[in-house]
Amino acid sequence: SGSEGPSPEVLKEALRDVKEQVKVVERYMSTAMEPWQTDFLEQQPVLVDDWGIATDEEDPRSELQELLSRGRLREVEYDSRKLAGRWLSVAACDVQGAGFVIGTALAAEKDHGERLAARQALGRLMIPSDYAGAVTEVKRVAESVMDHEDHAEAREPCLQAAETIEGLEGYLRDVQVASFCPVGKAWMASISAFVFHGRVLSSSADSKQETALALAGEVFISRLRWALRVPPDEPHQPREWARTWQERAEAKTPWSGRVRPGAR
Repeated sequence: SGSEGPSPEVLKEALRDVKEQVKVVERYMSTAMEPWQTDFLEQQPVLVDDWGIATDEEDPRSELQELLSRGRLREVEYDSRKLAGRWLSVAACDVQGAGFVIGTALAAEKDHGERLAARQALGRLMIPSDYAGAVTEVKRVAESVMDHEDHAEAREPCLQAAETIEGLEGYLRDVQVASFCPVGKAWMASISAFVFHGRVLSSSADSKQETALALAGEVFISRLRWALRVPPDEPHQPREWARTWQERAEAKTPWSGRVRPGAR
């Protein structure tokens, strides 16, 4: 009967269409490698019977809208299509231009489906609520990889990334830290900030949230030092970078922070 919902084959075909027709998803999945392609098609939509809808709970769509209005998400897109007597609803979010998360649900009513999809998408996002929270989260994940068998070396640069974000508060603009689980399996993470005339962005992926963000931190500090004109052999000195911010903004090449002899 229609109430049983679509077969796995029909569902997979519908998800294939979503992958091509929902802009936020197509933007990233069109170039994604394995295992993302397989994981996308194998995701299991939430069923209304699994979670139900409490009428008094806050509508998760308004929480996504709040993240969008605060600049934490770049775009939120909804899509619903009829599938074997149910609605397949999708909530897709562009996370700061670094990737996406999707929530999917099957429900008899379109509105319920959208709410469930939005709730699943929210559950796949970890975004610190403020600047101090971002610093704390980057420090936390740095410590978490201390004994990692493959990525222990990410700890120190990731800690330096946290210290730099903290030390350059008021200088770095629009600092964004996010971890997200695009289709409910592997994690992605990104750190970005606006520096001088452009955005510095790093992103990484791993099966664990902490490792994905620690690896993003490791790449971020390297790119940030470059954007701040810090020569490769210079020590880690966020306070010094803050003190010489204006001169760095005007420098065109790596700059040690020392005025050269003969320069005024």
